[in-house]
Amino acid sequence: SGPGSWPWHANFFNEGEYVCGGSIVHKVFVLTDLSCAKMVVQAGSFITVLVGQEKRTNVGLGPYSQLRIVVSLKVVQGSTVVLAQMDRMLEFNDHVNQLCLSEEAWTPSDSCVMSGMAGDMLTKTMETVVEQCSSTELCLTATPSGVDTLNWAGALACADTKGRYRAVGVYHSTAQSPPDRVTSLLGGGVGGNIARVITAGLASDPRVPDDPCEGVRCGLGNCVKEENVCDRNWDCQEGEDEINCPVVSSTSLALCEQVGSGPECSCLPGQLKCGNNLCLDLGAWCDGVPDCGDGSDEPAECGACVTRLALLTPTAICDSVPDCQDWSDETSQACGCQPDSFRCDQPFNMSSSPSCISST
Repeated sequence: SGPGSWPWHANFFNEGEYVCGGSIVHKVFVLTDLSCAKMVVQAGSFITVLVGQEKRTNVGLGPYSQLRIVVSLKVVQGSTVVLAQMDRMLEFNDHVNQLCLSEEAWTPSDSCVMSGMAGDMLTKTMETVVEQCSSTELCLTATPSGVDTLNWAGALACADTKGRYRAVGVYHSTAQSPPDRVTSLLGGGVGGNIARVITAGLASDPRVPDDPCEGVRCGLGNCVKEENVCDRNWDCQEGEDEINCPVVSSTSLALCEQVGSGPECSCLPGQLKCGNNLCLDLGAWCDGVPDCGDGSDEPAECGACVTRLALLTPTAICDSVPDCQDWSDETSQACGCQPDSFRCDQPFNMSSSPSCISST
């Protein structure tokens, strides 16, 4: 079978991790077994459904995949059937479609399939022969295939006389081999009860649960912490954490030129060396715009006049000409005097070697 052969298959995820399977029975509802639903709830707080995806991938989803948020899980009266309601309708096509419930007048069939996730396949199938062994159960004889069926769940699908597949049972495989008995959907008014749950769910708009994620919530359901958003690494399957990020432009700045054979390098006159060894014009430093690419042209020293002057024009410090309005560039400490001393000569003395006198 190829892509789209089993368009009703669905996979439940919680916080972005696969839990178990299900089957689409309506544009807004996915059917699964109660034991699978319990696992889904216990796995975390944000449940999603992935449909239309044939293979499991590390990055990106296929062109036919659709993701929905699960807003409620309802147990169908008198059965182990659970209906998961999604936040919005699925778009049906050749790769995503529903599995209709079987008419109760059903005869045993050797054309039945179970589906689930195995290895790198999100939709793997196994053929089985089905017989009704009681009013509430169906007996299965699966064709040996060596496929691991752990946590396969959803509707057992059997072909009718016209070759159309319909749901006749619900299962959850809790072992690596398929179960030999599953819950029947053929009697006890289960079909009518399923219809009533769907009708009740459609009667009001679904309410999406509050999302505690403080970063970016991926489509698959995992939460990316704020510090990992826009770090140029895809943490979401579809890269949602790297969308609408600030543009980091390529630079036209030149690298500093090596001095001799040592590790040191220098920039041209009128330039300063960035922390990443790029050369930036003096006028572009401390202007509030990070031009170096590593932020080194906008250090904390830019915040005060004397430290900014020492960074950009060190010869202007202690030259007897006050460049800062508060004269902070001509104080005794700016001239290198100790905290317990003072500068002997006064501003405008033009002395190139101010003397420091201890105050003790």
